[in-house]
Amino acid sequence: FISYFLTCFSNSAIQFTKTARKESEFVWSANVIPEGYNDFRGAAADGTKRRLDDIATEEIGAAVVNILAVSISLERQELVKETAKLFGFARTTETADLAVSMGISHAVRTGRASIDQETGRIMYVG
Repeated sequence: FISYFLTCFSNSAIQFTKTARKESEFVWSANVIPEGYNDFRGAAADGTKRRLDDIATEEIGAAVVNILAVSISLERQELVKETAKLFGFARTTETADLAVSMGISHAVRTGRASIDQETGRIMYVG
């Protein structure tokens, strides 16, 4: 679908930015800066959830920052578990671990989280 979208709109007046993770591509409105994205959408109230491959790293990173803002700091595995749970996943699968790890890396890279070099805990920066 994304390839079709990009083909249709790449020559139009509609402006957008594209990011990717593995085989997934994500399209962002031109007025959104993916690196600083702060919103996320967890699982629906009825339990409906999206596939993790359908959630941008930037959105997962925003969820990581939100969890850290409340917790201040967490062990990596606990943060992965809590982030996966926020998106509706009861278990932390290999796919969830990879996706959330990339979200954590994004949060660290954008300066909204840091990793304590002595303890390995991930800390909220703000």
